[in-house]
Amino acid sequence: MNFCKMHSLGNDFVIIDQLQQDISLATSDMTSITDRRFGIGCDQLLVIAPPHQPHNDFHCTIYNADGNLAEQCGNGIRCAAAFLYDNTFTTKKQFVIETAGGEVTVKRVHYRQWQATLPPPHFDPQSIPINTPHTQLTYAIDINHTNYHIACVSVGNPHAVIFVRQHEQIDLNAIGASINRHKFFPQGANVGCATIAQPDEITLRVFERGVNQQTLACGSGACAAVVCGIRQGLLIEKVRVHFTRGDLIVEWKGDGHCITLTGGVNYVYKGYTLISNAQKNINQQ
Repeated sequence: MNFCKMHSLGNDFVIIDQLQQDISLATSDMTSITDRRFGIGCDQLLVIAPPHQPHNDFHCTIYNADGNLAEQCGNGIRCAAAFLYDNTFTTKKQFVIETAGGEVTVKRVHYRQWQATLPPPHFDPQSIPINTPHTQLTYAIDINHTNYHIACVSVGNPHAVIFVRQHEQIDLNAIGASINRHKFFPQGANVGCATIAQPDEITLRVFERGVNQQTLACGSGACAAVVCGIRQGLLIEKVRVHFTRGDLIVEWKGDGHCITLTGGVNYVYKGYTLISNAQKNINQQ
């Protein structure tokens, strides 16, 4: 099986195309590929196939490192877009990729810079989902006898966002795991911990539910933090989001509007791997 490994700010992905390869992956294959000690290693596995709807260009199925389906991945989709363009699967500099979390328009902004336009965010409890009947700006939940006031949103996948003065003092892996398992989130949640430097600048750390730990960056997490901050009147429409290895730019004009996510993408390497459980039929070019 041929693959490509890419990353955005250290948030890394293994990309597999089903455009030239007819491959069916079992869950055990996925977790073998994502394993950082015995496999290639990545935060998410992306499988690119022809579109389900003829008016779109491609379909991307996203799997977390644990082998479970992920609805959305802002950084991964931007990496997938670069992969498709650079490998001449398309000559378009703007096209549409379907995901389980909705249709995403991707656009080449500059060399190694790609923008993703995600569907409008949802704040109603049923859409996130969260176990409460009423929509609020923040919700108080108890974690180990400490009350946390969190903002909740779906940007194609569920997110909880905590705004704090000093994000470094938060044990995000511990708190993120507890929030992800909390009964308030029936499908779990990605957990962001953000510190606001000024209305157009934040620093963010994100615990990803399917990786079960903090990752170096998270595109959907950046979108979630910014839209929650804007909704609370803490941020303006365009925000620079700082991660450990670099920045992403998020723009959102308010309710009903799409979210744009812009940043760099990078190749790590291309190669092939043997997979034990998959049925494959490689179509040579």
